[in-house]
Amino acid sequence: MEEDAATTPNANDRDSKFIIKSVKEAYEAVESGDGYPYGALIVRNDHEVVVSTHNMVLRNKDPTAHAEITAIREACQTLDRISLADCELYASCEPCPMCFGAIHFSDIKRMVYGASAEVAGSIGFSNYIGTGTDFHRFEIKKIDGIAAEIAEEVFEKTKQSDWIITIWSYQFKCDWIITGVDAFSKRRQSFIERSNVASLNSELPSASSVAMEPSTFSGWGSPDGKLD
Repeated sequence: MEEDAATTPNANDRDSKFIIKSVKEAYEAVESGDGYPYGALIVRNDHEVVVSTHNMVLRNKDPTAHAEITAIREACQTLDRISLADCELYASCEPCPMCFGAIHFSDIKRMVYGASAEVAGSIGFSNYIGTGTDFHRFEIKKIDGIAAEIAEEVFEKTKQSDWIITIWSYQFKCDWIITGVDAFSKRRQSFIERSNVASLNSELPSASSVAMEPSTFSGWGSPDGKLD
């Protein structure tokens, strides 16, 4: 992992401030029902926030609408150009390979992130990352100190909330409709094993319970129905 970013106290304070703002967006993603707990900002001229947004996968019914992708799309529209070479991206969590590629191709000059992907993986999200590849041309910084702790708390608090049961129950039921019982059961078990949430085995839907009510989850809105 690279740590090429400026290391002056002012730069570190600025990075921490923007990471905390991205974390607020991550909470907003969950609370609004828009998506999963990830947030992102795009900043230019050291202090101008061009875009502040979050994961929109559920609202947009778009599996590519990650926080970083959404931020890049909105920034390009706002600035009316496809190059963000004078911009920095702040992400609440380490980007996935798709987002990492988008950061590269949008010419963003620097990326700072809060929580590591391993922390996200602890509650069942993907810990597959794009960092560490050698094709990118932007600087990468992993935030530390109190800002990193605040970023990691997003996943710990999500794990302790009812939201994780609701959202993964919804996801697994959609999976059952598409892939059938065998694939559903394998994914459910894999999620339980890697999430370290003891209550999930009893609280997540079983294959037999889903089979009794598949029509309930035939749509692609949010589990609470607010987005349909």
